[in-house]
Amino acid sequence: LKEQAMSFADSEPVLLITEGSSAGHVNASHIAAVPGGWIIADDTRTALTFGQTTLTANSPYNSNYPADSYIAKMDSTGAWQWAAQPDCSNGLIFIDEISTTIMGETLVVGLYAGAVSFGATQLANPSPYGDGFVAMLDQTGQWKWAHGFETTSNNNSETSRIFGVTSTLAGDIWVTGSHKGETNFGSSTITSTNTSYFLAKMDAMNGANTQVFAYGGSGTNAGSQVAADSMGNVWVVGTTTGTFDTGNKIYTTGSSGDTIIVKND
Repeated sequence: LKEQAMSFADSEPVLLITEGSSAGHVNASHIAAVPGGWIIADDTRTALTFGQTTLTANSPYNSNYPADSYIAKMDSTGAWQWAAQPDCSNGLIFIDEISTTIMGETLVVGLYAGAVSFGATQLANPSPYGDGFVAMLDQTGQWKWAHGFETTSNNNSETSRIFGVTSTLAGDIWVTGSHKGETNFGSSTITSTNTSYFLAKMDAMNGANTQVFAYGGSGTNAGSQVAADSMGNVWVVGTTTGTFDTGNKIYTTGSSGDTIIVKND
C-alpha cells in the first residue's frame, strides 16, 4: 500500500455579505479593489439599500431590462461606506466593466441610451441603439465626470459600446470596445462599415478623449478587456469573426470566431 498525503483549503467563508431586494432580481457581476475595501457594481431594476443609503430604480425601461445601475463601496469588514447610481429616469444604462485608480477613484463603463445623469453631468443620445460611456467617481462616491461617445444612426444597428477600462501608473485611462457607423469619440470621428475594435485614451481630469485607434476588417471585431503593464504598454484582448486589420498586421480567423490579443506601446 502507498500512502498519499492530501491537503485541503479551508472552504468555509470567513465573511459573508449579502444585499438584495424582495421586489425582484439584482445582478452583481463586477468587483474591484480600493484602499481599505472593495467596489461592487452592476445593473438592477429594483430599489436597493446599502447601509444607510437607499437607491431607487427609476428607468422607464425596467419592465423589459435591469436598466438602472448601482456602484457601492464596502470596507474590509463588510460595512457599506457609500452607494451611488446614475439617474436613468429618462434613459437606461448597462454596466460592462469597472476599474479603480491608484488614487482610489472608480471607473465605470458600458452602454447608455436616452438621457442619463451622473451627478451634475448629463449625457444625452438620440440613437435607439445607445452608445458607450465612461464615468468616474471619487473616493467618497461622488461623480467627478462622465463622457459619452455619439454614433450617427441610420437604422442599421450603428452604435458604440465600451467593454473594458483600465488606468495606468502614469494616470492615463484607456477604454476598449466596439463601434459601427460614424462615431464621434471626441478627439476624432471614425466611420466603420462593420463592427470594429477601438482603443481610446481618456483624460483622467475630465474624461475627454485625447486619442483613439480603431481597427476593422470583415466580420465583427471588438475589444473586451484592457490592461496596462509596468512598462506603460497597453494590452487588449478581444474577438474577431473575420479579418482583423491594424494597418501593418492582418489576421484572418480560421473558425467562426477567434481571440485576438493586441499589444500597444
